[in-house]
Amino acid sequence: MRKEADQQGKTVFETVTFASILEREIGNANQSAEAIERDRRMVSDLFWRRLRDNHALESDATLEYARGESKVQHSIEETRFDSPYNTYRYRGLPPGPISNPGLASLRATLFPLSNPYYFFLNNPKTGETFFAVTFEEHKHNKVKNGL
Repeated sequence: MRKEADQQGKTVFETVTFASILEREIGNANQSAEAIERDRRMVSDLFWRRLRDNHALESDATLEYARGESKVQHSIEETRFDSPYNTYRYRGLPPGPISNPGLASLRATLFPLSNPYYFFLNNPKTGETFFAVTFEEHKHNKVKNGL
């Protein structure tokens, strides 16, 4: 994996930091290991594209880490919280990992699953991940999932 990271021009620190976000973003006891692996790989591709596009990651996991709390939905005001770990406010990766990523998240970081999506959300009850290409589709998914 170190060799793969080197070949991709990624540092170990960057890889672990990115994987730590995936670890906290995707994964619910109601999901199968296969679904978690697929969803992490898809979100990995989505997040890498956001970084390439200089778009904020807008990760709820980093916002929760910054605020020291876990919430299903954050308000606009909460997304303005001033912390370098708040990827709604600051572009790029946070200054360091937000969790201890497992092997599946490290693999997903280095081997993303190509997809057309730019937005995603998790159903808080089922853990199922819903993807969207456009922000309009994303808003529809939020309503459909009670968010």
